[in-house]
Amino acid sequence: MNRAVLAVFDETFTPATLQAVVGYFEGGWGVEVSDQMPASEYLEGISAIPGLRDAIGELGPFESPALMASATEFILEGLHLHQKLNREVSGGRVTYRA
Repeated sequence: MNRAVLAVFDETFTPATLQAVVGYFEGGWGVEVSDQMPASEYLEGISAIPGLRDAIGELGPFESPALMASATEFILEGLHLHQKLNREVSGGRVTYRA
């Protein structure tokens, strides 16, 4: 599955095009996502992370919270697979950090 995520990610992005997103995490910030978290909670994080909303826009005109949450997790996972972010899994939660 990781290879599939990486292949699709690489069709749209390079880690360099998401440097603003990576820079946010390199500044000491982290983000926690979960399939139990309401999609509407992602909207706050999307607006707080520089460049993330623009990156989501590259994937499509996602305006529903659920689609934006999915796109957010896809982008974060792609950056993790490119070794730009660390990922910790604990229970049903995933935390991304630099």
